[in-house]
Amino acid sequence: MLLLAAALSALAAMPGNTQLGYAMASDLQQRALVGNLDAQRELADCLTKGCQGVQPNRALACAWRIVIVAGGNPGVTAADVETRRLTCDNLSP
Repeated sequence: MLLLAAALSALAAMPGNTQLGYAMASDLQQRALVGNLDAQRELADCLTKGCQGVQPNRALACAWRIVIVAGGNPGVTAADVETRRLTCDNLSP
């Protein structure tokens, strides 16, 4: 989780990101890091598609999808597993 937090904090320095976008992502990050499944899903979606001035980052989106599926939350669904597969399986260096 610390690696994800460090990587997400780097979003502020990425070209095209706004302070508003970073603040929104930071709030999501805080809720996601404490295990809020809805926040984890929302953050992964944000990193997949981009939101509120935050540029997409498919590698971080994949990392959060792995956290969702592997985190042991009883609310994880088959859709979460499939989304993890779709998000991560097509990554390339």
